[in-house]
Amino acid sequence: MNKNLRSSESGSVIWFILLAVVLLGALTMTISRSSDTVEQSGDRERARVVASEMMRYAKGIEQTISQMRMNGISANEISFENSFVSGYENARCTSTSCLVFDEEGGGQTYREPATAWIDGAYNAEDHYETLLFTSNPCIPNVGNYGEPGNCAVATSTLDLVLVIPFIKKSICLEINRLVDLGVGGADPPQDDSAAWDNSVANARYTGTFNVGNNLQSAGGDLTSVSVGCFEGDTRPAGGYHFFHTLLARPGG
Repeated sequence: MNKNLRSSESGSVIWFILLAVVLLGALTMTISRSSDTVEQSGDRERARVVASEMMRYAKGIEQTISQMRMNGISANEISFENSFVSGYENARCTSTSCLVFDEEGGGQTYREPATAWIDGAYNAEDHYETLLFTSNPCIPNVGNYGEPGNCAVATSTLDLVLVIPFIKKSICLEINRLVDLGVGGADPPQDDSAAWDNSVANARYTGTFNVGNNLQSAGGDLTSVSVGCFEGDTRPAGGYHFFHTLLARPGG
């Protein structure tokens, strides 16, 4: 009788041990999943903070240009000359009043993109880890530009745009969520042509609107969008790029 009792007690102990192992495994899985969720949520929140920061900075540049225009500075006189990136000197700008990054002009500060914003896989590409101020893009239904296809003919349709090239995809997605681009899915819209000129010098705005590229996607997701993020196709070939229209054409 005692032997049977001990056997029963031993079986009960084993059962409780197995139950504890199962419960411990379930608890571990729950904690792991919770940690992954928290980490993913934290990553997205960090990406959203960066996206908001980029957008605020770009909006400040836009407002500065608007104020400069109200003070009599023409679109062709605006200069993005700065001490970080050469090639933005504008011969039409003959005083400090037309310099965006000068206390006596726009009073703005040139801000180099943080390394944490940028996708390091594109470190050999033109305009990597810089701000690109360009007049190359035409954006459908922004400013005076209507249907695609007119850029190469009418330079008055070209827009003045700030681009932060080769940003991380997670930040790109948050930018589009913040501006409610409405494209959905896991991928930003892809530009179906060239966003800017293949010459580094021609891509940078120096006072002349003389190159036309349609910034548009095959699905029309970039139509009427003055702020957003797209995936490069022909030029740039790949990567994700934040853009903000500083001056919708016509201007001058």
